[in-house]
Amino acid sequence: MLGVDVDVDESGLKVAFRQVAKKYHPDHHHLEEKDGEGAAEVFVMVRQVFEALKDPVVRFAYDR
Repeated sequence: MLGVDVDVDESGLKVAFRQVAKKYHPDHHHLEEKDGEGAAEVFVMVRQVFEALKDPVVRFAYDR
């Protein structure tokens, strides 16, 4: 979802998250737009992925 390599460091992870978050952040989509609600769902999923990958224990579990 973030489009990063497996061995990305924390700073690269933050940069990738910010780029994707900027695109799908709910504040940037108006409710009358057809993809506004879908963008909010994608943003939540991307946020969860970022939170999981920045935690070394959880990331290790995913890598295994």
